[in-house]
Amino acid sequence: MSTGRDRIDLLLAQEPAGSRNIGPYLHRGITRRSGPMVAVRALLLMAAFFSAYQLIRVSAQNITVSDVALLGAFALLATRGGVTGTPFGLFTPMWFAAVGLMLGGLFFSSLINGDLFRWMIIAVQYMVAYLLVPMVVMSQPQGFIRRMIVAFVIGVAVLEGSGILASFAMSSNDATKLFGTGFLAGNGRMGSFVGEANWNGAMIAFAVALLLYAIHERLVPLVAGVALGIVLLWGLLMSASFTGFTATSIAVLVTLGVAGRRYLLRIALPAAMLMAGFAYSGLPLPAIFEQRVGDALLSGDIQEAGTYTGRVGLIGEAWGMVENTSLLGVGADEFRSYSSDHQPVHDLYLLMWVEGGIVAVAGLIAMLAMLVLLAVARMSRRPETALALSAVAVFTVYTAASPHMFARLWVLPVMLALGPLYGRDDAYPAGYHAPSFWVAV
Repeated sequence: MSTGRDRIDLLLAQEPAGSRNIGPYLHRGITRRSGPMVAVRALLLMAAFFSAYQLIRVSAQNITVSDVALLGAFALLATRGGVTGTPFGLFTPMWFAAVGLMLGGLFFSSLINGDLFRWMIIAVQYMVAYLLVPMVVMSQPQGFIRRMIVAFVIGVAVLEGSGILASFAMSSNDATKLFGTGFLAGNGRMGSFVGEANWNGAMIAFAVALLLYAIHERLVPLVAGVALGIVLLWGLLMSASFTGFTATSIAVLVTLGVAGRRYLLRIALPAAMLMAGFAYSGLPLPAIFEQRVGDALLSGDIQEAGTYTGRVGLIGEAWGMVENTSLLGVGADEFRSYSSDHQPVHDLYLLMWVEGGIVAVAGLIAMLAMLVLLAVARMSRRPETALALSAVAVFTVYTAASPHMFARLWVLPVMLALGPLYGRDDAYPAGYHAPSFWVAV
């Protein structure tokens, strides 16, 4: 039977979540060997693995297997006091304020000019993505978050491998009937289980950034890391996404530029092995990649990159509306009502400006600034900072090429990249030493 002194010792021995200085303590009833913790860990690994699988949904709405796993983990942790309210330590209030500013601009614009019901739907999804996801991820020990990183990379590699095999085994019509729209387009572009080729390129860019860190930290064996890299890069070629190719290149450059010489040496070898393996194989580049991305790179003309012209038209419409939405916008998800194509503009800054006014776009910019600040605030840990900055770079690239980014697949990779910096410093309170999670499962 525990005494009051035992409880005090337990409290003082426990490191806070999200920071060495502040944050809630892990509830005594949810320990490493307990059934609830095993369930939480299993759900979080599932959430990371299936994060990019947008076509695998549990309902007609935008609720995926990964979402269900995240919500299940949150519920188990919340009932036992295991969710941190300060995922980014002392920076948390600024992060919450930035998210609130963005949603507040959308709220008042929807209240005056739009539809509050549409705002509620979008706001809930943004809050789940940008508030709940970091709270759940940063409640975990940094060591376990690294396992989630590996699960994410493997999940994306399996996703790409599935699409590659399907492209050889069936037609685009058969793939659509079996897996859903966007899995394999008629022109050969591969979205796989992400459901959209450009989004698929984004997931590959995130996975490459996380894989470089996993190889450097020896979270995966070198040979396995090279094999995963080959699958990811071939998937990138088959996605034929100019934005994905650009984001992946930037992620690699940021990683190598920030991490230092030792990191460079460890990454140069796998990269050389990848290039040598591809050259030795004699495999040609996918025709759709040469057509959409190769021609744009060789000519230096971005208009060669697929749907660029159509997106410019939507951007032109948005710029034409900005003059009338300086203070208040047209309301959440209302841009499509004014667009001649009935589509949202694929530029999150312009979309926020038109729909939420200057307040909403200021909140978005503040969020991006906070992500950079969170990464560089702990520059002494260069590999982790390089990981965080590379993931933030990928996210930033896509803010200029995507509409509303509340789908969890955009946020979870970024939070996983920040996890080694802001996750729990210590796994468990003193006195709770248990076998590895892998053994427990």
